[in-house]
Amino acid sequence: MPYLLVVGPEFSTEQRKIMAQELTDGLMNALQLPEACRNWVTVQFFSYHPDQIAVGGRLLSEIEERNYYCLFQDIHLSDEKKEKIVTHIFPLLLELLGLDASQAEQVKMLFNNCAPDDVVIGGCFLHRLLEESVLPVTKW
Repeated sequence: MPYLLVVGPEFSTEQRKIMAQELTDGLMNALQLPEACRNWVTVQFFSYHPDQIAVGGRLLSEIEERNYYCLFQDIHLSDEKKEKIVTHIFPLLLELLGLDASQAEQVKMLFNNCAPDDVVIGGCFLHRLLEESVLPVTKW
């Protein structure tokens, strides 16, 4: 159940559409997910005003620097899975955000691992759905 939260300055609707498609495709490829899992990949966008985030004790509006934060959350988030995401998704994020390699430090990525008994879908714990084979795949 890959979930990617992309936080940054205002994104236009067109940017969000392109990013959602590209990041979903990228996550599907990087994690080698079957097509049946496409609807389990969630990309969420959150925009901030530069006066709402500070880096190094200074508001982003003061230093006129764009910063982006990406929180990736999934079950069974192994080091191998993290490496695949960094290898495949980080360069894609730079491209989609219009940043070059020299600006890579403006993108921060955080990982959050969830166990199947920490996730509830439709009122049922994920580990039970997996045990009952209710989901399109039982392992990813």
